Amino acid sequence: MCFKKVISFFLLIFFSFCVYSQNNIIFDAIQNIKKVVPQKNQINLLSDSLNNKIRIINSKKIKETSVISGKKNNWVISLNFGINEFRGDIRDEKLLLSSNVSNTYKISFGKSVHEIFHIYTSFSFGNLEGIKKDYILSQTQSTSVYDPYSNYEGAGEKFTAFLYEGELFTSINLQKLVKNFYPTFTEKKRFDIFYNLGMGILSFSSMKRNVETNNYIYAFGYNDAEGKFEEALPLLERPKARYLSFGYSFNYLLSKKININIHWIGKIADTDFLDASMMNQQNDKYRSILLGLEYKL
Repeated sequence: MCFKKVISFFLLIFFSFCVYSQNNIIFDAIQNIKKVVPQKNQINLLSDSLNNKIRIINSKKIKETSVISGKKNNWVISLNFGINEFRGDIRDEKLLLSSNVSNTYKISFGKSVHEIFHIYTSFSFGNLEGIKKDYILSQTQSTSVYDPYSNYEGAGEKFTAFLYEGELFTSINLQKLVKNFYPTFTEKKRFDIFYNLGMGILSFSSMKRNVETNNYIYAFGYNDAEGKFEEALPLLERPKARYLSFGYSFNYLLSKKININIHWIGKIADTDFLDASMMNQQNDKYRSILLGLEYKL
């Protein structure tokens, strides 16, 4: 009830101000006519002046209405596919090695809230893979393998994880941002660079095996509590982790409605079990490299 009274009070003030402003317009028009026009022509000119004022006000209203109704729909949908590259414990150190990469797919919905800032929500699914053939650091040192069931055979291990990700992120148009501070900056007409920052949650299951024999070593997100070591838990019961994402996107305008985009996004998860191992890194890392199309709705 109190909220309604406050709204009513402000509406009353608003309408009173409108009436007062309209009366001032009419009064000013009459005074201006009296100063420069003989008495016999004042009535006709007063009528013409008021009609002009009304036409101007109506014209402004029409323009404002047309701008509002003609405002562009800023929603977009994006479809992407690409690879995940694991950067955790069980991996080869080389960049983009085939044993460390796997497929991923992503769908995003977004909206431009400003010419610089865009907000997106996305869903993606895919795999993570990695392989490490030895843990020898030097002739006298080595790291220990995570092997709760003593299944490691000593000739290296590999893992495969299945991921489902939901994410909310913002995309910052770097060209528009520079233009905002340096008006003389010349933007590329068809090309845009964005920096992305986001956070999300993932559900996963991961299993690792011996490299040579493919025998089971350990799994996370599987039904080992009941002795079913290679049976994955139902999706809703699988372990979950939060993650942060950051990286660049490159957009090329094909037409008024369609963009080609490339994403290079790094991710840090708050779990060390994406590779079914608890070892040196407390936060497993991976990156997604994606190619796709964005359609303006």
